[in-house]
Amino acid sequence: MTLAEKIAALRKQQGWSQETFAEKMDVTRQAVSKWESAQSVPDIDKLIKISNLFGVTTDYLLKEENNEIFNEPTETDDYIVQVQKPERKDIRQVTLEEAKGFIEIKKKTADWI
Repeated sequence: MTLAEKIAALRKQQGWSQETFAEKMDVTRQAVSKWESAQSVPDIDKLIKISNLFGVTTDYLLKEENNEIFNEPTETDDYIVQVQKPERKDIRQVTLEEAKGFIEIKKKTADWI
């Protein structure tokens, strides 16, 4: 499936019209129509918002060969965040608890929140 097909399928699974989805995304219905007809591609911020809205990964949206929908882990204490580029020596795996702690610190120190 292409990105356009996935966006349309996910929207329809929710029972949303293009107009409803557009409102949730803060874009026009025409923008959604263009995404779903592959006339344009959402920018990275919109892709992240789409992935969060539908509970899927950006990898799922962008990789045509990946057909599995992301499901949240049921036992978060045992969940490990998977690193995408393990060949880099400056990257390590972190637990979900560590990631949440990092996000909380960033929220407290961010100027825009």
